[in-house]
Amino acid sequence: MKTFRAVLWVLGASLWFGFPSAAEAASGAPFLKIGVGARASGMGSAHTAAAEDVSAIHWNPAGLSEVDGLQVSAMHADWLAGMRYDSIGLALPSGLGAIGVGVVYLSQEDLERRDTAGSRQGGFGASDAAATLSFARALSPRTGVGMSAKYIRQSIDDEMAEGVAFDAGLQVRPSRALAFGAAVRNVGPRLRFLSEGQRLPLNVSGGASVSPFQGMTFSMDFQRDVYEDKTSVNAGMEFWALGTLALRAGYQAPLNGPASLNRPGAGFNGLGMGLGVKLSRYLIDYALVPYDDLGATHRFSLTARF
Repeated sequence: MKTFRAVLWVLGASLWFGFPSAAEAASGAPFLKIGVGARASGMGSAHTAAAEDVSAIHWNPAGLSEVDGLQVSAMHADWLAGMRYDSIGLALPSGLGAIGVGVVYLSQEDLERRDTAGSRQGGFGASDAAATLSFARALSPRTGVGMSAKYIRQSIDDEMAEGVAFDAGLQVRPSRALAFGAAVRNVGPRLRFLSEGQRLPLNVSGGASVSPFQGMTFSMDFQRDVYEDKTSVNAGMEFWALGTLALRAGYQAPLNGPASLNRPGAGFNGLGMGLGVKLSRYLIDYALVPYDDLGATHRFSLTARF
């Protein structure tokens, strides 16, 4: 019971101290909201309790405490408007706990530069990147905690903003079939371009994952983007056929706040679906996440376990 009260305390404290005023209901660095790993995206991003591999660096660092050997994972996503999103991560258990290192990078083709008269003046680039160092430790066979530190860099043409952020998480596994999780992500000072400062996309989540029988997993999250005043419920499922082929589906439903790319509204927004193939120590995952008139994102992941 003490552990479950700790989960509730982490969520409650994060919501209380992070609740914004009406004048502050906005945040920057939206690339930090993009989910890492095609498996999680195919399950509707309901991964706070389900993360137990190298992708936990992004979703809930406490999940790294479940890693029992070296894991390396890379993802590529064809994002919206011709942008590309790439990530790579590594997780390794040690005598003190598990260590994770991850890098994400959002890039696009050069943008067209024009002067005040509308004449073309060549092009300029823009990109976003973040590097994360995570540490997780099992407090008991059923409880794991974790923390992450991030270095964030955004650049547009010759201007650049740099900053740091922190994540923290908790996972409780009463049995092999049941898990609970809580996490707070992107806690840190504002990022500043010139004199303009933007808050980081502070996110608080809590969820559960259950496996009623071998090969089947259901997961659910409640997620809150604190400064946008948006809350959603995310639900997903995964089924492994013969232990080799995985079928996945999920949905993100907004509970309040306006619809957006990260908290979808009508139509196919919010839907996620995917496949996974396990080949010996390798796992290949694919996820399709549509965004109505804006098109769809395709995400590919490759994970190796040693």
